[in-house]
Parts: sequence; structure tokens; C-alpha cells
Amino acid sequence: MKKVIKHLQTLLPCDQFVVTGSTALHYMGLVDKPSDLDIVLINPTDEAKNILERLQRDNPAKTKPVSGGNVSYIFMQDEIKVDIFIEKASINTELNIDGILLNRIDRIIDRKKSAGRLKDWMQLRFLSRKFYLESDFEKHIFSKEYAEIK
Repeated sequence: MKKVIKHLQTLLPCDQFVVTGSTALHYMGLVDKPSDLDIVLINPTDEAKNILERLQRDNPAKTKPVSGGNVSYIFMQDEIKVDIFIEKASINTELNIDGILLNRIDRIIDRKKSAGRLKDWMQLRFLSRKFYLESDFEKHIFSKEYAEIK
């Protein structure tokens, strides 16, 4: 995955190249295996858009961008499905791992919620359970140690 990211960073001139989705969550240690590679390009150049058109045409994925949808380009690169999102406003993030800028988790969560797809809601449920389970909370609240603190 890292090799594909670095390759695309080199090919696609833009103001900001930000990895998002399950790959960003993977780099943060929250997802074991990313399902695809999601990239946000901020103000890509015309050259970058031309390259993306050729990548999409010459390396088609099973899915295609939906007219009026969020994803601008979809293609395969080294057997990895790549979704490219184009935006104009820069992304406020300082998450950088090995020269790869990552989208913030709150923004990823907001995007997954707004997509409204079952697979996104399932992933959000999985993530939430890494942080919080009601049964763990109740066990702690009703533990002997907590009772002694009161």
C-alpha cells in the first residue's frame, strides 16, 4: 500500500495529498487490513486530472464513479482499488507518517456517517467497540475499587 501511495504522490501534483478512509485508520492502528486506498486531492493540477483520467481508463476497477457522487476517479493500481476524492479547501491535519499525510479520524467518521452505507456503519461500530463497550463501563462502575472511592 505504501508503495502505491508514494507512487501516486509523485504522479499527481496538487496542493495537498491526503490519505483517508480505511488506509488512514490502518496507519493509526485502528484497522488491521484496509479494504482499498482512499485519497483526497486538494486542488489537483490539470496534469494530475489528465493522469487520473488515463489511470481510470487503462486500469478500470469493478466499480465506477457515480455521477454527482463524492468519488471523482476509481481505478486499480498494483491490485489495489484506489478511490480519488477531489476537494478545493485544504484539510487541517498534522498527522504525518513516513511522509504520508493522513486525514483526521473525526473527519473520516463524519464522512462515513454522511455516506450512509451499511459497510461504513459496520466499520464505525467496529471502531467504537475498540474504545468503548457498555459492559466494560458497567463492570468498572460497579467494581469494588470504584465503590471504595465514593
